[in-house]
Amino acid sequence: MLPPRIPQLLLLGSLLLATAVAAPVDTPATTAVMRRVFDWQIAHPTSAVMPIESKHGNRGWIHGAMLTGVMEAYRATGDAAYVHYARKSAEGNGWLLGPRPDHADDYIVGQTYLELNALAPDPKQIEATKAGLDALVAKPITGRELWWWCDALYMCPQTLAKLAATTGDKKYLEALDRWYWDAYVYLYDPEASLFYRDKRYLFPAEGQKVFWSRGNGWVIAGLSRLIDALPKDYPLRTKYIALYQALAAKLVAPPREFLFGPQVLPPRLQPFVFGYNFVLRWCCSHRIFLSLVTHGHSSPAGSVRGL
Repeated sequence: MLPPRIPQLLLLGSLLLATAVAAPVDTPATTAVMRRVFDWQIAHPTSAVMPIESKHGNRGWIHGAMLTGVMEAYRATGDAAYVHYARKSAEGNGWLLGPRPDHADDYIVGQTYLELNALAPDPKQIEATKAGLDALVAKPITGRELWWWCDALYMCPQTLAKLAATTGDKKYLEALDRWYWDAYVYLYDPEASLFYRDKRYLFPAEGQKVFWSRGNGWVIAGLSRLIDALPKDYPLRTKYIALYQALAAKLVAPPREFLFGPQVLPPRLQPFVFGYNFVLRWCCSHRIFLSLVTHGHSSPAGSVRGL
């Protein structure tokens, strides 16, 4: 039996992300586990418990994060079941973003809309995403005001990059750079090479610094997807790669047991560990940081029980 509602969807999304980057070891078995978890989850929907306009509804960050894993699984396997589910979800949402125009969480579904549109273009599919980001870009707002918690760096930046790729309009990349690097200055501790969870924890005057492992998992997984979405010749792409490398080096530094732990992981640890597995596979497959090794290869599939 899987854990309660929010961890369930994060578990599915992060498991699919973790296993989506092609690995040479046991690929058919891994693909089968991915599909088994996916089939179980869509047969036991959870987001419907809240109305669609809720921040936890089908247009919210929980379901939106799961959809990013679903789309990664489709790209890795070519299994049409994944893209069919994503399209059905998008159509059920009316291709709309979440209800809060200034909240990063409510832009994450736009990533999937843009990816689906790339497969079968139709301007109506990205109309709401474009309108929402056009309005956001026009506002005189700073990155630290807009993305004041580190999870936001998974939710919205890739949507901007993907819309720039779709439209060819550089204003989205200009906004991305402006907001991302201001949020970085605000949330990143260069001494620790980690992001603070949010503005409540910044550089404490006394006591121990508090960092959230899952939050840093959001950041580095977001960087993986963001770097993929940026043009290869984009001037600041190397800056994003450098940040990725700094976070990845911190990720694999001892003690690694905290990150990869036992084969069967507590529910609250599973999402970020699976997310880190995705990140490590991604960096090796892209040859960005070859000294990293996918230490946690067996963890995702080995942690699936009872489906």
